[in-house]
Amino acid sequence: MKNQVISIGVFDFPSAQILKTEFLAAGIDCFPEHEKDIYSGLKPTVNLRIKESDTSKALKILSDFEKSFEHAKTRALKIQPPIKRILVPVDFSEHSLITARFAIRIAQMLNAEVKLIHAYATPAINTSPYIEPIAYSNEPLNQFSLKIAEVKRQMLALKKQIIELDTNVSLKYSLINDDPVEAILQTNSTYKPGLIILGNRKPSNLPDNFKNNIGCKIISKIITPVLVIPVYEPTDQISDIKHVLYTTDLEAHEFVSVIRLTELLKPIDIQIHCVHICIGKSDPMI
Repeated sequence: MKNQVISIGVFDFPSAQILKTEFLAAGIDCFPEHEKDIYSGLKPTVNLRIKESDTSKALKILSDFEKSFEHAKTRALKIQPPIKRILVPVDFSEHSLITARFAIRIAQMLNAEVKLIHAYATPAINTSPYIEPIAYSNEPLNQFSLKIAEVKRQMLALKKQIIELDTNVSLKYSLINDDPVEAILQTNSTYKPGLIILGNRKPSNLPDNFKNNIGCKIISKIITPVLVIPVYEPTDQISDIKHVLYTTDLEAHEFVSVIRLTELLKPIDIQIHCVHICIGKSDPMI
């Protein structure tokens, strides 16, 4: 009977949702089984059922889906190698220590090294009158030397605090005379980290609605994964983190992002939850 319902396959939840969307767009009625069990944790997979008369069209969509997935997986694995280097920009605030400690914990689990970088501005040149040539030539140089000495002192103090964690993680640092965003981009290009960990801290002299957009600028210009640590102190033990939430629009191009996230978290025992939100429908899964 051509109208009987048959199973087209059993899929993990994200794949099932993408395939269901593709089937409905092609005019194929789709009847998921065990979908509700996903939410209660009873089953990790969804069985997709369709009318037998739609088998040919559904198999073509399934074939295209599998090819897209393999292509995305190949591409993702090329741009997401194992994490052996972690880059941590710091500004010597209290939150810098929190961010660095979090990076050290991750590095311990991944057997990776950590590199701290700090970007500092060149002191403004104090132009003295031309009748005082000695003051004019020496003061900017003295200011610059004092600035370098101070940031180096702060970096070594931060490094000492991190070493007190009693860790064997290889810890390096660089001081860069440049804009923070440019310094991070430059170091990312030369150091080639597998992960960048940033602190997210609002300067105290700015209004509450001001958001630190360094992370946004960095993310828009590189393909290296960026982890932003919130203002509150996260758990000191990475093993305490059991779940990661990934929000999705169920687009095919997201395969790469999901696979990269999976590869990123593979050495850590963390469960990824893919969530899709649809506003304006009584059943968001339709």
